[in-house]
Amino acid sequence: MDKVLLSLRRITVTANWVGMTIMLPLMCLVVTISVFMRYVLRQPIVGADEMAGFLLLMVFYFSLAHCWSDEGHIRSKLLTSRLGSRWVPIVDLWASALVLGFTLVLIYSLFEDTIFSFKVHKVTIDAEIPLWPFLALATMGSLLLGGAVLATLIGNFSKIRKRRGTENES
Repeated sequence: MDKVLLSLRRITVTANWVGMTIMLPLMCLVVTISVFMRYVLRQPIVGADEMAGFLLLMVFYFSLAHCWSDEGHIRSKLLTSRLGSRWVPIVDLWASALVLGFTLVLIYSLFEDTIFSFKVHKVTIDAEIPLWPFLALATMGSLLLGGAVLATLIGNFSKIRKRRGTENES
């Protein structure tokens, strides 16, 4: 199990690295060139806005799992700080289960959209960029998030079991 978690961790770190060091600068470059071409040379690039939007989504989806694994997401400390130490793992378990449920719906929806977009050759309006590759990458990012959330859920469940085991021994 530890090897699986370590592999998942390496993949999420790599995906985050790709998003932050390749996709984000590329998005900034596209926006900068687009602004220069539109307002200085008065010759806008067709599809630059679409491509910048897709790159932003790739940064987002590639970083989700890493953000979850590093606990960089927003947590409601105001609520959990008032709970006793016994209830915090249970609340974390429920929160992880809810996020996993949402993630599974997201994965299913993105997968269905990817297949549909591929079959009907769906493209963007301006530049006619095929949509399915971006949807496929978003699906992969969501799968990584699902794996990270599942790992957290298993960890939270084992914390509760260990805590109950030590309480029963006492």
